[in-house]
Amino acid sequence: MNKRLTKSEVIKNIQSKKKIAAIKNMKDFDLVLKNHQELAAAFLLTGNISNISRFIEAIQSKGLPVFIHIEKIGGLALNSEGLEFIANVVKPEGVISTKPGLLKKAHSLGLICIQRVFMIDSEVFENTIAHKEVQPDIIEIMPSIAYEIITALKEKIDVPIITGGLIRTVEDVKKALNAGAIGISTSNNHVWRSFVN
Repeated sequence: MNKRLTKSEVIKNIQSKKKIAAIKNMKDFDLVLKNHQELAAAFLLTGNISNISRFIEAIQSKGLPVFIHIEKIGGLALNSEGLEFIANVVKPEGVISTKPGLLKKAHSLGLICIQRVFMIDSEVFENTIAHKEVQPDIIEIMPSIAYEIITALKEKIDVPIITGGLIRTVEDVKKALNAGAIGISTSNNHVWRSFVN
């Protein structure tokens, strides 16, 4: 059994290493294991309830914190029982979701919560500031090219911000970090392998 990292350890890791690998397939999984020392964390965006425990253990055995995007795991019921299974059996550091209600329950189970927000209009921006249903531990703004929004949000909330989506180049990473994100998540392994802090 691998030791889960605390919220402060995870945030410190992201601030230090900046790069979060989003795992969408087995090729990505193998690259994450091979290059774990370069990464701040891993986001698991694939798998199902029969194999995610194995994926989590392999990633955590490298000392890398791992988060499950709970809406992308096959066979997982998005209810209290499903979240209890994640918290008590699978045991990642935390979860990612676009659904505040799921994050609220996951938080009550001791999981670190990342709220993924698709910044599509001013209403979403205002709701993100208000944290109406739950105060997430980290907010992930999508897409990463919303640099001005990242900067504006950073000025209004105390929650650490990461960003992802549409990252194509190392220059995209630098712009997102300069805008105020503490880290970036991407499935584009060419970018995270090329970017040097």
